[in-house]
Amino acid sequence: MLSGIANEYSVTPWNGDFALVNQDTTAAFSAKICVWTGCDPYGPFSYWAGHDQVYYTPEAGPYGTYGEEGQAYAYNAHVHPALASGDTWTLSYNVNSFDSRVSTDGAHYRDPSIYKPRFVSFRLVESSTLRSSSAFITQSPSDTATSVTPHGTGTPWGAGAIMGP
Repeated sequence: MLSGIANEYSVTPWNGDFALVNQDTTAAFSAKICVWTGCDPYGPFSYWAGHDQVYYTPEAGPYGTYGEEGQAYAYNAHVHPALASGDTWTLSYNVNSFDSRVSTDGAHYRDPSIYKPRFVSFRLVESSTLRSSSAFITQSPSDTATSVTPHGTGTPWGAGAIMGP
């Protein structure tokens, strides 16, 4: 098992390697969607510290766009290879609310758009300096004792540009 990997994720072929895209779980209900790479679909996987975030879900958390006082959360990030075009990829994630009231006061009744998938495009571009960087951290699937640095808020992986929700 890898630290920081959600229970649902995608492993997709990329430039002769494999990209693992997932919801960051190093913090509870994190809004970060991150990428790891590996030579095989079963790992080991690595990431470039501070440059592994491909998207930040704006709906989630106490400062999220739903204004539900931290009630909205994002989960289940997945890449859709069939929607990729060159280095532009499409991912989806879901949003839900902790407000489970079954009444007209409940979040899902007030705003049914909470519970629907979101699709986002992003660019994934490999940098020639990644593998020689001291910030490039590798973690094997059996390396569960290793503490992984929390994912950064830097630029997207390999200087790709987020293209918006």
